[in-house]
Amino acid sequence: MTDFTRRNFFKAAGVFGGIAAVSGLAGCAPQQTGAQNDLAETGAASESSNAPAYDIAETKDCDIVVVGGGMSGLAAAVSASEEGHHVVLIEANTNTGGNGHGTEGIFACGSSLQKELGINFTFEDVIAEEFNFFNYLIDALAWKDLVEASADNVDWLASNGVLFDGVDNYRGQGKLDAFHWYAGGAAAGYIEPMTAKAEAQGVEILYSTRGRELVTDNGRVCGIVAEAKDGSYVQINAKGGVILATGGYADNDDKLREMGINPDRVARKGFPCHEGDGLDMAVAVGGVDERNRRCVMREPGTRGCDFESALGALAIRNGGPVMYVNQNGERFTNENAIVHNDAFACNCILKQKSSFTIANDAILAAIDANVPPIVDNLSTAAAAALSEEGAGVFKADTIEELAAQIGVEGDKLASELAHYNELCQAGRDTDFGKEPEALVAMESGPFWAFEHGLFYFSTIGGIKTNRSFEVCDADDEPIAGLWAVGTDGCNLYGDTYTVMMPASCMANNINSGRCAGRAAIDACSA
Repeated sequence: MTDFTRRNFFKAAGVFGGIAAVSGLAGCAPQQTGAQNDLAETGAASESSNAPAYDIAETKDCDIVVVGGGMSGLAAAVSASEEGHHVVLIEANTNTGGNGHGTEGIFACGSSLQKELGINFTFEDVIAEEFNFFNYLIDALAWKDLVEASADNVDWLASNGVLFDGVDNYRGQGKLDAFHWYAGGAAAGYIEPMTAKAEAQGVEILYSTRGRELVTDNGRVCGIVAEAKDGSYVQINAKGGVILATGGYADNDDKLREMGINPDRVARKGFPCHEGDGLDMAVAVGGVDERNRRCVMREPGTRGCDFESALGALAIRNGGPVMYVNQNGERFTNENAIVHNDAFACNCILKQKSSFTIANDAILAAIDANVPPIVDNLSTAAAAALSEEGAGVFKADTIEELAAQIGVEGDKLASELAHYNELCQAGRDTDFGKEPEALVAMESGPFWAFEHGLFYFSTIGGIKTNRSFEVCDADDEPIAGLWAVGTDGCNLYGDTYTVMMPASCMANNINSGRCAGRAAIDACSA
């Protein structure tokens, strides 16, 4: 991983403060449908069961199955195998880590590293921020469990070989000094040592293997049918049960459309094979689909341009001294919203059918003069993108000509820009309250338009779970032998991943995986 990863960017206020002065698998097999496989642990059909939907080529027996080898799946596998239990981990890709390859660290409160650095905050500090953001529409007990376990979880990771090299507030993006950076990035700091630990403890890892259908006996989950790379099916019977850690559904167009998301605006930046398998399997045995109460980890950028580029990574995505307009040529938000919360950078465009960043040559030059050169020069990148097929980048000498290129009525866009310039000259945004330091007039061309796209990394939540990460039915009763961990069952957030407690999602990945692993051990002897 490079130093500049998916969230390693600068606060708009800091970046633009001086501007006013200068002006895996190649593809996943299609989801099969079939009757619920209601089998005893031996694999024989019960008298009341439906016929198996798959031709089973092989049967395995183990204590616990973990479905998905990402961050939470690895935590679950290591936890479940600590006492010598036979754990089988199935992973759809050819290596472990999943979307964790795009992460950089983990949240904790009260860890050994924080104590060494004199960092001291409490759960009250955490929950106050989350209560305020979500209008109290969150599960405070889930947050309390997470925060209280977080320090021990980080110390547990360190004892299993995970490497950390510092703690901060996510370089200014979080509210508290809670972000524990992986040394050398996620691959070297977490994925490699945790994979090695799982293998050392005897975890059997089946790569290029995708979970298809849960096996149940009298309502209890006791195994899974999985599809291997060659298309054959293996039934894995598990005495303790199954832990779903499949990482959500961000790659499934149909599931995104069901949530009102247009996949045509989406560029996937996560690891492949997140098709919602865990969700489908959980629902098939009585679990509840609660996607409409959960969120997607997403950020806006320039359509058709690389995320980790000047066009994807700086002002064109994050706001600052530019103007946002929608498909009607209307300005609709405070473009500097990221100063208040990272997630706002995407939320502010989601209510529009389409939207654009408007800038001019002087704005691009000012950004280049005030931003450390961690990525390509913005002006150069914008000019190069004009000739790139599919890139949402447009340039014209006049604002009316630019309007014609992006399909907006010329007089309307010209009037909107004139009004915006008046606000900038007055130093006060009476429309949307943008900070004075980010109000920079665009008096002359050439002008640029950058069409917004949505970079999707991961969905967060979707399977209904309880505080023990057990999958629950419509009556809130747990389904025996089934857990959903990581982003499959995360219920910390509502419609927005806030990032106020940086890497709290990763903290949930580890906490849920570790807790479910221990619970599955207990189920083995029940």
